Amino acid sequence: MGPAPSAAQLLELKICDPAMGSGAFLVEACRHLADHVVAAWTRDGTAEQLAARVPDLATHARRLVAQRCLYGVDKNPFAVELARMSLWLVTLARDLPFTFVDHALRHGDSLVGLSLDQIRAFHWAPTAQQDLFAAHIRQTLDDTIDLRQQILDLADAADTRAKARLLDDATTFTRRARDLADLCLGAFFSEARPAAREKERLRRLALAEAWLRDDDVDAEAEVRRLAAEFRHEVPAFHWMLELPEVFYAERPDPLAGGKPGVAWMDAFVGNPPFAGKNGISDAGGPHYIDWLKTVHEGAHGNADLSAHFFRRAADLLGPHGTLGLIATNTIGQGDTRATALAPLIARGGTIYDATDSLPWPGEAAVTVSVAHVAIGEPRTTPGPTASAAGWCPPSTPGCGASRSARRPSRWRPTAARPTRARSCWAWASR
Repeated sequence: MGPAPSAAQLLELKICDPAMGSGAFLVEACRHLADHVVAAWTRDGTAEQLAARVPDLATHARRLVAQRCLYGVDKNPFAVELARMSLWLVTLARDLPFTFVDHALRHGDSLVGLSLDQIRAFHWAPTAQQDLFAAHIRQTLDDTIDLRQQILDLADAADTRAKARLLDDATTFTRRARDLADLCLGAFFSEARPAAREKERLRRLALAEAWLRDDDVDAEAEVRRLAAEFRHEVPAFHWMLELPEVFYAERPDPLAGGKPGVAWMDAFVGNPPFAGKNGISDAGGPHYIDWLKTVHEGAHGNADLSAHFFRRAADLLGPHGTLGLIATNTIGQGDTRATALAPLIARGGTIYDATDSLPWPGEAAVTVSVAHVAIGEPRTTPGPTASAAGWCPPSTPGCGASRSARRPSRWRPTAARPTRARSCWAWASR
């Protein structure tokens, strides 16, 4: 985006926390990005014009950012409510209603869901699409994208009821496609062996086809029942159905000079949950690890759960973007490293900043790691943050990535003890 992006460019960015909890990372992203928007307004003279009609430029910028740029997902519905309140507070304006963020803060499991190609094929390992399903998905997206885009276009308006109506209509349009996706996923999670899963998938495929063709009056009720049964066990989140305005082909990519056809999420931030093999199975059920290994090629069953958030985020970035996530301190070791960082480096990503050992600032006796990865355009044109962190391009001798190994932590009031210097490249290759 260059050293001095316009406010319009900045407000096209899409930033997501895939395990948002109470929304702390989204609040900080809101503040940070809004400051840059205000700076852009100041550069081009817009600030003086806006000051005549808005009492506080910073608050106005935060409200625009919260509604147009920020997204969050969490499998805990109470966390979604807390995150909504957090964004309300950071964007609070005296004479305006609470900022509308219902379209962007969503309930669901970030790691379980189907892509459009998988839904079209009615298969978690798609080879060929089902024409009937493809036509339905295409119509669903045509109807839904326009409605959700209208919500973004109304970011500067105070009419929250109009935004809520648009969201309700968009949710109604996607219901059938969501049921199809959940029906398919239910086949995977209902059986333990591949052959049994495939048999159940084919049974459900025939049921779905009968429903879409109106060949069986009882098919719809059965599809709805099976989909609801699965959602009760696993709150799947089908990213491209839930947030189609982010992933549609015509969206201009702010990280690629506004070129359409390549934009997905532009950045991921957050502190995803940590869990070992037993913890993953206890929380997600007996087939959860099988699912993670199926969708993340080369993943290990012994990898920490946080590794899969790196993979999911990287898949949803598209060809350009960055991610910065807190991870278990085993992120650079063994199966967790092979599941998370190694595949990201193999696809051309650069770890431009990392801290391999950071004591948790609270009471918990936990040590974490922090990794920042850039893919595509941001990898080759680092901004101020990457430069300050000591970024070096992959062509630099001896540096496949770089790190701030002895950077004091901004999370603690006392000076941090130096962490042991370790090349980020070693994280991905050893």
